[in-house]
Amino acid sequence: MRTSYLPAFSAAALAAAALVAPHATAAELAPKGEASCTLTMTAAERAYADSFKSEEKDLGGKRIAGTWVRAIEDVYPEASAYNDLDLLQKVMPRSLAEHYLAVRGSEAAADVPFGPTAEAVAGLGTVNVADTTATATAEDRENRRSLTQQLQAAFPGLAKEKADSLAYVLQNDATGKYFNDRLAYHQALEQAELRCHNLLAGSAKLANVDLPTADPVQSAPAPGSSQPHRGEASSAGATAGVVVFSLLAALGVSLAIVAAVGPQLGIALPEFPDLSDLANIQV
Repeated sequence: MRTSYLPAFSAAALAAAALVAPHATAAELAPKGEASCTLTMTAAERAYADSFKSEEKDLGGKRIAGTWVRAIEDVYPEASAYNDLDLLQKVMPRSLAEHYLAVRGSEAAADVPFGPTAEAVAGLGTVNVADTTATATAEDRENRRSLTQQLQAAFPGLAKEKADSLAYVLQNDATGKYFNDRLAYHQALEQAELRCHNLLAGSAKLANVDLPTADPVQSAPAPGSSQPHRGEASSAGATAGVVVFSLLAALGVSLAIVAAVGPQLGIALPEFPDLSDLANIQV
């Protein structure tokens, strides 16, 4: 009688497959009570959260909060002269004026008005259900917001051009990567809250949300920003200089040739200054 080893082989194969099964590629959400969900990060997401925490520690709360305050003062140069809310709100929206006065001189990264601190991300294990009665729609929450849009949401009445300028300063400072990280986490957690709401409202047992695993893309400087594009200006100036000197050098060579050949053709020419060396000018 022939003995079959297929069942035993299949069991062994399944056990081996379970050991090498691929890990989740995005954080998992699972219902927890009636108003929250547990959040379990992948190894890559946890590693990036750890690097974010190190980045925040290296920068220090004083520098992070200081960059935020300086951005406001760069966009509103008169702000530093005011200590009175009634006067300050004449030059900026009241919401921004209140926040500026509250955090001026702060040494806490938590005083930045958007996104979680790295300390909060490191301890993240639960997310609350999104408040679906808020003015932001589900589509708004799912769509990525720019830093300009986030600042306008945080400070009602902030004009787009001023928000553009604030975003420019924040993202082009040495702390720019940190602020982009905070924005990325802010957006991811907004999505997590909404998906938690949908999870609890439906019959599914799990949902996924992508948390950062790599450096966020640096946003291009905002068009119309009050901050000058110094690199572009320098490049334009250098290009103009090259064009001018090239034309002068060509003119000098042409005049030298005419002066040498003209007498042989019977052409009487006035004396020209020697411009031949213009061809050797170093730009």
